[in-house]
Amino acid sequence: PLYEANDIIRNCNSTLDKVTSIAYQLIDQRELESHVYGVKIGLNRSRDIMTSLTAAVDCRQMHTHYQDGIEGACHVALPGYCFLLLSAAVSGLLFTLLVVLASRAWRHFGSSCLFEISRLAD
Repeated sequence: PLYEANDIIRNCNSTLDKVTSIAYQLIDQRELESHVYGVKIGLNRSRDIMTSLTAAVDCRQMHTHYQDGIEGACHVALPGYCFLLLSAAVSGLLFTLLVVLASRAWRHFGSSCLFEISRLAD
């Protein structure tokens, strides 16, 4: 409806121009000029208001931004977040394994190293 209203205002402007050119041939220009000028100002103001209203209500650009945001969140951020969680879990398991193996290896190396040191000292 807003686009139709803009078209109607444009048609009113062109119709007013046609009627004005015919009326100036029949009636004195000074008599009509103030009335025609007032109508033209009203039509131009209506056109400006309708244009700003159409721009304010038009949500295609906002819808496009919304779609881009959802697509980015679903196709880029979600797999990245899943990879981050998976790598954190794997890193935690590997660090746990490292601590367990290091403690067992330290016990083994500790006793064999003490044995070697005591044997060298003798």
